[in-house]
Amino acid sequence: MIKSFFQGPWTGKHIWTLILAFFGAVIVANMVMIYFAVNTFHGVEDRDAYAKGRDYNQVIAAGAAQRRLGLDAVLAHRLVEQGGGDAVAVSLTLADAKGAAVPSLKPVLTLRRPSEATLDRTAAMVEPMPGRYTATLDVPKPGKWEIRITAEHPDGTALRWDKPVVLAP
Repeated sequence: MIKSFFQGPWTGKHIWTLILAFFGAVIVANMVMIYFAVNTFHGVEDRDAYAKGRDYNQVIAAGAAQRRLGLDAVLAHRLVEQGGGDAVAVSLTLADAKGAAVPSLKPVLTLRRPSEATLDRTAAMVEPMPGRYTATLDVPKPGKWEIRITAEHPDGTALRWDKPVVLAP
């Protein structure tokens, strides 16, 4: 049938069939792409991403207030074996501008998965010695993570430290 379609002189029927086939293929391809665009992961995990973007000047101001305190923070992490699975041990050592330890902050550790908010983990950090805070959280799966530590300085300044990490057992 196809061989007979292309033999002989080209008529309006041939041209019309080729035009319909071309535009039909384009429409089908667009419909497939629309389906996957609407029904697959869109990359936004935050429900209020617009509000966070709009209020970003407040984040910048909070960072400037934290820098004015002159804190020297050392954030370290290491993978450990815990309960038959992998975990990450995080430590934060804080000193003020004069080098003195900053005690009694009660920081909170959050292990964030940028692409899957359902895997996020949170734990309160303990202070085994003044100015040094530690916590351990399980790592549900390897890959890119973000270690976030938040606390409040005695003067009321909100403190936050972020560290992107790749955790691979």
